[in-house]
Amino acid sequence: MKRTMIYIPEQTHQGLRKLAFEANTSIAELIRQAIDIVYGEDVNGYKLAFNQPSKAVKNCMSCGMPMTKLEDFGGGNPANMYCAHCSNPDGTLKSYEEVFKGMVSFMITSQDMNKETAEGAAKEYMSKMPAWSGE
Repeated sequence: MKRTMIYIPEQTHQGLRKLAFEANTSIAELIRQAIDIVYGEDVNGYKLAFNQPSKAVKNCMSCGMPMTKLEDFGGGNPANMYCAHCSNPDGTLKSYEEVFKGMVSFMITSQDMNKETAEGAAKEYMSKMPAWSGE
């Protein structure tokens, strides 16, 4: 691995510290996971970095949903790391079970999966998300 330094807003740093503590991991690991989610890997394991996302788009750290409008952000707060689907009305992250149930429902509806397949896919997908990497 190569060591590097990045500058992030104080509020982002505070959120990452809290998330890292909750997930029992480091801020660096959360950032590496977020980079993997955004850029992904192709079948041969090479990192894809050709299509960089817009800086105006944030992705939910719980489900990966792009958050572009104010109402997409949990609690209507654009500084929130979680989307409205993964957050309680006050912007705090819902429990793993609540988010899991919503993810399963979304997969059944949007991807025409049966419940068992959707549960397996949701569990695998959520395990890669920074908010749930410790689950």
